[in-house]
Amino acid sequence: MDNIFVKIGKVIAIGVIGAAMIPVTGAVKSTGAGDAAMTVRPQVMVEADWSGTTDNLDELLTWKKDARKAEIREIAVAETDPEVPDTATYNAGLTYNTVSYYRWTKSSLNLRKGPSAGYSKLASIPAGTRLKVTRVASNGWSRVSYGGKTGYVSGTYLSKTEILPATKASASAGSSYSPYRMYIAGKTLVYKNGGKSSGQSIIDSNRNVISTWGGATPWSGTDGANTHFIGHNDGAFRGIWNLAIGSTIVVTDGSGKPTTYRLTKKFIVTDSAVGVNDGQKYFSYITSTSGGEVITLQTCKTSTTNWILRAEKVN
Repeated sequence: MDNIFVKIGKVIAIGVIGAAMIPVTGAVKSTGAGDAAMTVRPQVMVEADWSGTTDNLDELLTWKKDARKAEIREIAVAETDPEVPDTATYNAGLTYNTVSYYRWTKSSLNLRKGPSAGYSKLASIPAGTRLKVTRVASNGWSRVSYGGKTGYVSGTYLSKTEILPATKASASAGSSYSPYRMYIAGKTLVYKNGGKSSGQSIIDSNRNVISTWGGATPWSGTDGANTHFIGHNDGAFRGIWNLAIGSTIVVTDGSGKPTTYRLTKKFIVTDSAVGVNDGQKYFSYITSTSGGEVITLQTCKTSTTNWILRAEKVN
Protein backbone atom coordinates (compact mmCIF):
# COMPACT_ATOMS: atom_id res chain seq x y z
CA MET A 1 0.00 0.00 0.00
CA ASP A 2 1.31 3.44 -0.69
CA ASN A 3 -1.52 5.66 0.38
CA ILE A 4 -2.31 4.96 3.98
CA PHE A 5 -2.13 7.44 6.86
CA VAL A 6 -1.66 5.96 10.29
CA LYS A 7 -2.78 7.53 13.54
CA ILE A 8 -1.75 7.02 17.10
CA GLY A 9 -1.96 9.10 20.14
CA LYS A 10 -4.96 10.56 21.69
CA VAL A 11 -7.00 10.31 18.66
CA ILE A 12 -4.81 12.00 16.34
CA ALA A 13 -1.22 11.27 16.02
CA ILE A 14 0.29 11.91 12.65
CA GLY A 15 2.13 8.83 12.40
CA VAL A 16 4.35 7.33 9.85
CA ILE A 17 3.79 3.69 9.65
CA GLY A 18 5.73 1.66 7.23
CA ALA A 19 7.90 2.65 4.34
CA ALA A 20 5.10 3.96 2.18
CA MET A 21 2.83 5.43 4.78
CA ILE A 22 2.47 8.83 6.35
CA PRO A 23 3.13 9.44 10.07
CA VAL A 24 0.90 9.98 13.04
CA THR A 25 0.50 13.34 14.71
CA GLY A 26 -2.24 13.42 17.23
CA ALA A 27 -2.83 13.53 20.89
CA VAL A 28 -4.58 11.52 23.42
CA LYS A 29 -1.77 10.91 25.47
CA SER A 30 0.60 13.69 25.34
CA THR A 31 3.30 13.69 27.98
CA GLY A 32 3.57 17.45 28.09
CA ALA A 33 1.38 20.32 29.24
CA GLY A 34 -1.51 19.08 27.15
CA ASP A 35 -1.98 16.17 29.55
CA ALA A 36 -2.84 18.71 32.18
CA ALA A 37 -4.21 17.16 35.32
CA MET A 38 -3.92 13.56 34.27
CA THR A 39 -1.20 11.64 36.05
CA VAL A 40 -0.57 8.78 33.67
CA ARG A 41 1.30 5.68 34.64
CA PRO A 42 4.38 4.69 32.65
CA GLN A 43 3.23 4.87 29.06
CA VAL A 44 0.95 2.08 28.04
CA MET A 45 1.40 3.38 24.53
CA VAL A 46 3.78 0.54 23.77
CA GLU A 47 1.46 -0.93 21.18
CA ALA A 48 1.21 2.47 19.51
CA ASP A 49 4.92 2.79 18.95
CA TRP A 50 4.96 1.14 15.55
CA SER A 51 8.45 0.99 14.15
CA GLY A 52 8.16 -1.58 11.40
CA THR A 53 6.92 -1.50 7.85
CA THR A 54 4.09 -3.27 6.11
CA ASP A 55 2.33 -3.38 2.78
CA ASN A 56 -0.55 -5.37 4.24
CA LEU A 57 -3.63 -3.22 4.80
CA ASP A 58 -5.25 -5.74 7.16
CA GLU A 59 -2.12 -5.80 9.30
CA LEU A 60 -2.05 -2.02 9.41
CA LEU A 61 -5.70 -1.67 10.38
CA THR A 62 -5.29 -4.32 13.07
CA TRP A 63 -2.34 -2.39 14.48
CA LYS A 64 -4.33 0.84 14.57
CA LYS A 65 -7.27 -0.88 16.30
CA ASP A 66 -5.04 -2.45 18.97
CA ALA A 67 -3.18 0.82 19.54
CA ARG A 68 -6.40 2.71 20.17
CA LYS A 69 -7.64 0.02 22.56
CA ALA A 70 -4.44 0.43 24.55
CA GLU A 71 -4.96 4.19 24.68
CA ILE A 72 -8.55 3.83 25.87
CA ARG A 73 -7.39 1.53 28.66
CA GLU A 74 -4.68 3.99 29.64
CA ILE A 75 -7.06 6.95 29.71
CA ALA A 76 -9.48 5.00 31.86
CA VAL A 77 -6.70 4.26 34.34
CA ALA A 78 -5.58 7.87 34.37
CA GLU A 79 -9.06 9.22 34.99
CA THR A 80 -9.88 6.78 37.78
CA ASP A 81 -6.62 6.92 39.72
CA PRO A 82 -7.38 8.18 43.23
CA GLU A 83 -6.02 11.64 43.89
CA VAL A 84 -3.52 12.30 46.63
CA PRO A 85 -4.98 15.39 48.30
CA ASP A 86 -2.73 18.38 48.83
CA THR A 87 -3.87 19.24 52.35
CA ALA A 88 -2.45 22.75 52.07
CA THR A 89 -5.12 23.63 49.52
CA TYR A 90 -7.90 22.92 51.97
CA ASN A 91 -6.73 25.22 54.74
CA ALA A 92 -7.61 28.53 53.12
CA GLY A 93 -11.31 28.59 54.01
CA LEU A 94 -12.29 28.16 50.37
CA THR A 95 -14.85 25.99 48.64
CA TYR A 96 -14.01 23.90 45.59
CA ASN A 97 -15.87 22.67 42.54
CA THR A 98 -14.71 19.60 40.62
CA VAL A 99 -14.63 20.31 36.89
CA SER A 100 -13.11 18.92 33.71
CA TYR A 101 -12.33 21.25 30.81
CA TYR A 102 -9.41 22.86 28.98
CA ARG A 103 -8.10 26.41 29.11
CA TRP A 104 -5.17 28.27 27.55
CA THR A 105 -2.77 30.58 29.36
CA LYS A 106 -3.09 34.21 28.23
CA SER A 107 0.46 34.98 29.35
CA SER A 108 3.28 33.24 31.18
CA LEU A 109 2.20 32.53 34.74
CA ASN A 110 3.24 30.67 37.86
CA LEU A 111 1.98 27.28 38.91
CA ARG A 112 1.62 27.41 42.72
CA LYS A 113 1.14 24.78 45.37
CA GLY A 114 -2.16 26.26 46.53
CA PRO A 115 -4.91 28.60 45.31
CA SER A 116 -3.30 31.98 45.94
CA ALA A 117 -0.12 33.95 45.26
CA GLY A 118 0.93 33.25 48.84
CA TYR A 119 1.76 29.62 48.07
CA SER A 120 5.18 28.51 46.90
CA LYS A 121 5.91 28.42 43.17
CA LEU A 122 6.12 25.01 41.53
CA ALA A 123 6.84 26.00 37.92
CA SER A 124 6.49 28.69 35.26
CA ILE A 125 3.99 28.00 32.47
CA PRO A 126 4.53 29.66 29.06
CA ALA A 127 1.86 31.74 27.34
CA GLY A 128 -0.43 29.78 25.02
CA THR A 129 -0.11 26.52 26.97
CA ARG A 130 -3.16 24.23 26.94
CA LEU A 131 -4.08 23.07 30.44
CA LYS A 132 -6.76 20.74 31.78
CA VAL A 133 -8.62 22.28 34.72
CA THR A 134 -9.85 19.72 37.28
CA ARG A 135 -10.90 21.89 40.21
CA VAL A 136 -11.82 25.53 40.73
CA ALA A 137 -11.59 27.31 44.08
CA SER A 138 -14.15 29.90 45.15
CA ASN A 139 -11.54 32.63 44.68
CA GLY A 140 -11.18 31.77 40.99
CA TRP A 141 -7.92 29.83 41.15
CA SER A 142 -7.83 26.67 39.03
CA ARG A 143 -6.08 23.39 39.66
CA VAL A 144 -4.03 22.14 36.70
CA SER A 145 -0.99 19.99 35.99
CA TYR A 146 2.10 21.02 34.09
CA GLY A 147 5.49 19.39 33.67
CA GLY A 148 4.55 16.54 35.97
CA LYS A 149 3.50 18.88 38.79
CA THR A 150 -0.03 19.62 39.99
CA GLY A 151 -0.94 22.96 41.52
CA TYR A 152 -3.02 26.09 41.02
CA VAL A 153 -2.99 29.06 38.65
CA SER A 154 -5.02 32.24 38.71
CA GLY A 155 -8.14 31.88 36.58
CA THR A 156 -7.77 35.52 35.54
CA TYR A 157 -5.00 34.48 33.18
CA LEU A 158 -6.81 31.57 31.53
CA SER A 159 -8.69 31.78 28.25
CA LYS A 160 -11.58 29.62 27.02
CA THR A 161 -10.26 29.87 23.47
CA GLU A 162 -6.88 28.83 22.13
CA ILE A 163 -4.18 31.46 22.30
CA LEU A 164 -2.16 31.39 19.09
CA PRO A 165 0.59 34.00 18.74
CA ALA A 166 0.25 36.41 15.85
CA THR A 167 1.79 35.07 12.67
CA LYS A 168 5.39 36.12 12.77
CA ALA A 169 7.70 33.71 11.09
CA SER A 170 11.07 35.33 11.53
CA ALA A 171 13.08 36.84 14.29
CA SER A 172 13.37 40.61 14.49
CA ALA A 173 15.36 42.40 11.83
CA GLY A 174 19.08 42.07 12.28
CA SER A 175 18.85 39.12 14.66
CA SER A 176 20.33 35.73 13.90
CA TYR A 177 18.60 32.41 13.45
CA SER A 178 19.32 29.15 15.23
CA PRO A 179 20.14 25.97 13.27
CA TYR A 180 17.54 23.29 12.58
CA ARG A 181 14.56 25.47 13.40
CA MET A 182 11.16 26.21 11.91
CA TYR A 183 9.71 29.66 12.69
CA ILE A 184 5.95 29.46 12.33
CA ALA A 185 2.96 31.27 13.86
CA GLY A 186 5.14 33.13 16.32
CA LYS A 187 6.71 29.89 17.55
CA THR A 188 10.23 28.57 17.15
CA LEU A 189 10.20 24.80 16.64
CA VAL A 190 13.13 22.41 16.69
CA TYR A 191 13.12 19.92 13.83
CA LYS A 192 15.11 16.79 13.14
CA ASN A 193 15.78 15.05 9.86
CA GLY A 194 14.35 11.69 10.89
CA GLY A 195 12.88 10.64 7.57
CA LYS A 196 10.60 7.62 7.27
CA SER A 197 12.87 5.46 9.41
CA SER A 198 12.92 7.68 12.52
CA GLY A 199 10.50 10.58 12.03
CA GLN A 200 7.60 9.02 13.93
CA SER A 201 9.67 7.90 16.91
CA ILE A 202 11.22 11.37 17.13
CA ILE A 203 7.93 13.22 17.47
CA ASP A 204 6.51 10.55 19.79
CA SER A 205 9.44 10.87 22.18
CA ASN A 206 9.08 14.67 22.31
CA ARG A 207 5.78 16.11 21.16
CA ASN A 208 7.25 19.60 21.03
CA VAL A 209 9.67 18.59 18.28
CA ILE A 210 8.85 18.08 14.60
CA SER A 211 10.60 15.88 12.05
CA THR A 212 10.94 15.32 8.35
CA TRP A 213 9.24 12.20 7.05
CA GLY A 214 8.47 12.14 3.33
CA GLY A 215 10.00 14.00 0.42
CA ALA A 216 13.61 15.15 0.47
CA THR A 217 15.34 14.50 3.75
CA PRO A 218 17.43 16.01 5.15
CA TRP A 219 15.66 19.27 4.40
CA SER A 220 17.47 21.74 2.17
CA GLY A 221 16.27 25.11 1.01
CA THR A 222 18.22 24.82 -2.22
CA ASP A 223 17.49 21.33 -3.59
CA GLY A 224 14.32 22.35 -5.43
CA ALA A 225 12.35 19.53 -3.80
CA ASN A 226 9.45 19.04 -1.44
CA THR A 227 10.16 18.08 2.18
CA HIS A 228 7.34 16.67 4.29
CA PHE A 229 7.31 17.61 8.00
CA ILE A 230 5.18 15.93 10.66
CA GLY A 231 4.26 17.06 14.17
CA HIS A 232 1.68 16.28 16.86
CA ASN A 233 -1.48 18.36 16.95
CA ASP A 234 -1.29 18.66 20.74
CA GLY A 235 2.37 19.58 20.66
CA ALA A 236 4.62 21.43 18.23
CA PHE A 237 2.03 21.71 15.43
CA ARG A 238 -0.87 22.64 17.68
CA GLY A 239 -2.87 25.44 16.07
CA ILE A 240 -1.05 25.58 12.73
CA TRP A 241 -4.39 24.98 11.01
CA ASN A 242 -5.29 28.54 12.03
CA LEU A 243 -2.57 30.01 9.81
CA ALA A 244 -3.92 32.18 7.02
CA ILE A 245 -2.97 31.71 3.39
CA GLY A 246 -0.02 34.02 2.74
CA SER A 247 1.53 33.48 6.17
CA THR A 248 5.30 33.06 6.14
CA ILE A 249 7.30 30.14 7.49
CA VAL A 250 11.07 30.17 7.91
CA VAL A 251 13.20 27.02 8.03
CA THR A 252 16.94 27.02 8.83
CA ASP A 253 19.67 24.54 7.99
CA GLY A 254 22.49 23.25 10.20
CA SER A 255 24.35 26.55 9.97
CA GLY A 256 21.30 28.67 10.78
CA LYS A 257 20.84 29.87 7.18
CA PRO A 258 17.12 30.69 6.68
CA THR A 259 14.80 29.94 3.79
CA THR A 260 11.43 31.68 3.72
CA TYR A 261 8.24 30.01 2.49
CA ARG A 262 4.73 31.36 2.02
CA LEU A 263 1.62 29.32 2.79
CA THR A 264 -0.25 28.72 -0.46
CA LYS A 265 -2.60 25.82 0.26
CA LYS A 266 -4.39 24.34 3.27
CA PHE A 267 -6.75 21.38 3.10
CA ILE A 268 -7.92 18.20 4.82
CA VAL A 269 -7.36 14.60 3.75
CA THR A 270 -8.51 11.23 5.04
CA ASP A 271 -6.21 8.53 6.43
CA SER A 272 -5.88 7.30 2.86
CA ALA A 273 -4.65 10.75 1.77
CA VAL A 274 -7.84 11.48 -0.17
CA GLY A 275 -9.04 15.08 -0.16
CA VAL A 276 -12.16 15.50 1.98
CA ASN A 277 -13.55 18.27 -0.22
CA ASP A 278 -12.42 17.23 -3.68
CA GLY A 279 -11.87 13.47 -3.56
CA GLN A 280 -8.38 13.80 -5.06
CA LYS A 281 -5.56 11.42 -4.06
CA TYR A 282 -2.76 13.39 -2.37
CA PHE A 283 -0.32 10.78 -1.10
CA SER A 284 2.33 11.54 -3.73
CA TYR A 285 1.69 15.29 -3.46
CA ILE A 286 2.39 15.13 0.27
CA THR A 287 5.26 12.65 0.52
CA SER A 288 7.17 12.79 -2.76
CA THR A 289 10.02 15.15 -3.68
CA SER A 290 8.07 16.75 -6.54
CA GLY A 291 6.58 20.22 -6.52
CA GLY A 292 9.66 22.43 -6.55
CA GLU A 293 11.18 24.12 -3.50
CA VAL A 294 8.26 23.60 -1.14
CA ILE A 295 7.48 22.23 2.30
CA THR A 296 4.41 20.20 3.27
CA LEU A 297 3.27 20.10 6.89
CA GLN A 298 1.01 17.40 8.30
CA THR A 299 -0.84 17.05 11.59
CA CYS A 300 -4.07 15.33 12.56
CA LYS A 301 -7.47 17.00 12.66
CA THR A 302 -9.58 14.09 13.92
CA SER A 303 -9.08 10.36 14.35
CA THR A 304 -9.72 9.88 10.63
CA THR A 305 -8.62 13.14 8.98
CA ASN A 306 -5.44 15.20 8.70
CA TRP A 307 -4.52 18.82 8.08
CA ILE A 308 -2.12 19.41 5.20
CA LEU A 309 -0.39 22.78 4.73
CA ARG A 310 1.71 23.54 1.65
CA ALA A 311 4.15 26.45 1.48
CA GLU A 312 6.29 27.61 -1.45
CA LYS A 313 9.70 29.23 -1.29
CA VAL A 314 9.70 33.02 -1.52
CA ASN A 315 12.15 34.13 -4.21
